[in-house]
Amino acid sequence: MEENDDIAYATPREGVSLACDETIFLPEAVRRRSEAIRDLGPHNALYIAAWDQVKAASGG
Repeated sequence: MEENDDIAYATPREGVSLACDETIFLPEAVRRRSEAIRDLGPHNALYIAAWDQVKAASGG
């Protein structure tokens, strides 16, 4: 993967408000059912192994 030093921001057209865009700002009902993803560092392998067991037990 090539490193990219560019930073990109959403640049709305003039007169267009992103405040109502639900693809950027999720509705509260969706946020309540969601979780933030964070790097677990060296423990990430444990999380992946546990999640694989959950998926296998549920047939997924």
